[in-house]
Amino acid sequence: MTMRRARVALAMVALASFTALFTPACASPTEELCSQICACEHCNRGREATTCDALAGQREVARDYGCDAEFDAWVSCRTDKGSCHDSTATYSSRPAGRCDGSSSTGLTCASDGDCALNFGSNSGVFCQVGTCVHKACSDGVGAWCIHDDDCSPGPDACGDAQQSVNACVQKASAHPGEKLR
Repeated sequence: MTMRRARVALAMVALASFTALFTPACASPTEELCSQICACEHCNRGREATTCDALAGQREVARDYGCDAEFDAWVSCRTDKGSCHDSTATYSSRPAGRCDGSSSTGLTCASDGDCALNFGSNSGVFCQVGTCVHKACSDGVGAWCIHDDDCSPGPDACGDAQQSVNACVQKASAHPGEKLR
């Protein structure tokens, strides 16, 4: 009977050890954000350590100044609203620029070839209803573009949360200090 109990106890210890060894630990919100950034930006181990250490340092500064809630809100926003811009392998809470508008050049045309003669065949200019038109960023400025990467990103979806952290740290300290980036 004691032999059986010993085997059961040994099996339970082995199972607990196996579970503890292979069950992933819960990542903190800051570590989760770091993982998202590095998955997008293809961080090597050194870059991942630098990125995660920088976020952890910012978390510690916020904690030291009593700005935990503001920092947590910023991390949560970046995690929830951030996305990977695949073409540039950058993680951001700013929406990617969009080259889906158009703007008239003021020159008349009968075909796309007429526009290509004036602007070049790879310029993104085309003939539309008798006028040469170029592709433009849809950011309200209408800058000339060919690809989305040619356009400025939109406003930071987490800009207010970032400003709240910076304002909290600045208010709690006697100096302006380093701001979140």
